[in-house]
Amino acid sequence: FLSSPNSDLSGKLFAMTSLATGNLQKCGKMFFKLIIGHKFSPAEKQQTCIAVSTVVCTMGGAMLGGFAAFLKPFGEDDYTLSWYLIIVAPVQLAVLVYHHWAL
Repeated sequence: FLSSPNSDLSGKLFAMTSLATGNLQKCGKMFFKLIIGHKFSPAEKQQTCIAVSTVVCTMGGAMLGGFAAFLKPFGEDDYTLSWYLIIVAPVQLAVLVYHHWAL
């Protein structure tokens, strides 16, 4: 994935943009192949599962973090924002374990 030369992406934002865009493109390509009746090899099936799980889990993590930030269970102060990572950490651990063992 190459970002537009007009965009100033770096660091975490660039990593997340690359992750989401590349896997969304792969999901779209595999969905097109499915529609036209392409028979998938085991390697293509695995690549598709990894791409789909990456996109779904990235969206799920963003929604969970946004929901936690909306509820503010640790208070209104700015210094408590880092505590929201505690909410997302078990979910991310479960996804990493699933990714390692199932895929």
